Amino acid sequence: MGQEEVDDRVVRIVDRYARSIKGAEVTVETVMSLFDELGDMDEEHSSISVIDSDEWNLEIYADFVTFENVEELGSSRQINDPTRDELAEIVREFIAGDFESVRSHGWQQ
Repeated sequence: MGQEEVDDRVVRIVDRYARSIKGAEVTVETVMSLFDELGDMDEEHSSISVIDSDEWNLEIYADFVTFENVEELGSSRQINDPTRDELAEIVREFIAGDFESVRSHGWQQ
């Protein structure tokens, strides 16, 4: 990926109430804080997403995380019961655009 492509990439967080968080607030700390709130979730508000402008998506639930490109059928992968440290690492890699590292985790189809 060329540098100009990386510079154009935009990442945002969508919290469990569908509010979009952009810019400098898109951090691992923000995602993990929102993740902590999923413990008292209800069925309708059970996940948060980290999405980029190329349609890559991390969908984070209290007990699993999915990784997919929403424009590519069959691209969805899942990790059940990731540790907090593993989840933070995946989020950090995703925000940085390091998809090779994101893909290196124990995803299942």
